[in-house]
Amino acid sequence: MRLHIDEIRVIDSMELGSEPIIFDVGAHHGDFALYAIEKWPDAKITCFEPHPKSLRKLWSEVSDFARIEPVALSDEFGDSKLYGNGLTASMFGRDFSYMGITDFNDGEITVVTDRLDNYIEHSIDYLKIDVEGNEFKVLLGAGKYLDPVYIKNIQFEFNSCNLDSRTFFRDFWNLLRPKGYQLYHDGNLIENYSTQLEDFTSSKEIVVK
Repeated sequence: MRLHIDEIRVIDSMELGSEPIIFDVGAHHGDFALYAIEKWPDAKITCFEPHPKSLRKLWSEVSDFARIEPVALSDEFGDSKLYGNGLTASMFGRDFSYMGITDFNDGEITVVTDRLDNYIEHSIDYLKIDVEGNEFKVLLGAGKYLDPVYIKNIQFEFNSCNLDSRTFFRDFWNLLRPKGYQLYHDGNLIENYSTQLEDFTSSKEIVVK
């Protein structure tokens, strides 16, 4: 399992009932889905993963219990470039020159993009998003369903990828709070927006509900 301890804490904190509907956006090899199905054996899980290399492993790991959609979720239907390898593939060219890494964007591929609202048939109990900087566009792609009535719990990463995608915590705050969502970090409610939240030095798991 490659889940970070912070990701595990978030999953373990969720109370979803016995048959939750879970969307795993940016599923990679299925580590999140495998952990989730242990916690909720009767969950209905849909995994979204566009990278061919990751898809092969994902199919072998989770196809017995999860639906797999080979698309990259974003805010529109079409095609997009995907840079980097399967684990850290991003729809944004990443700049790691300050770390002496100059070949991260080698091997770009073209993938199909689609909107989240094209896959929502019922309310979602748990939406997990890990798409290396494209989280904000995934949420925009939920359209009218970005509402606590339809999507009850959301988990997304906020880290240095957001520098490359030029999305800030304020963007998420201004999108989610007016819709009635509360944002949490490390189990603590974020009561007010502050520029101190624009911290790209470490990866943070943000919970929205």
